[in-house]
Amino acid sequence: MTEQFSESKRSFLKQLVLWLTLALAGVCSWGAARFALFGSREETVREFPREMLETLQPEEPVHLSSAGAWLVKTRADDRVVALDDRCPHLGCRQKWIAERKLFECPCHGSVFDLEGNVTRGPAARALPRLQLHMEGDTKIRLLESRPNP
Repeated sequence: MTEQFSESKRSFLKQLVLWLTLALAGVCSWGAARFALFGSREETVREFPREMLETLQPEEPVHLSSAGAWLVKTRADDRVVALDDRCPHLGCRQKWIAERKLFECPCHGSVFDLEGNVTRGPAARALPRLQLHMEGDTKIRLLESRPNP
């Protein structure tokens, strides 16, 4: 009888370890999936009023939080560059550091110049550029550009 009790106890412990392992694997998988999807966001309407272009000052970026973008007017040729506000490394929103005239990711310290080029990693790619597209006479829509190979 003690041998039978010992066998059922061993079987119970095997089942318990199996279920605990499966539960732990499930929790880890869920956490990994949440982390992988961290940079994804709901579809934002990437548009702004046309008048905003006249208010831009050279080398003073304007953050359009509702559009998820930065607008930058270059000093050299008065061109307007639109940059995605998410770091290509892990998707954190970068901050504009006016004293140093650069964008910096608060999560891992990647640094980008006014054109969105990487000046310090860990990001390996530049900030994604957005195309400006006129929508009638009053709105400008920002469109995703295809990444360069």
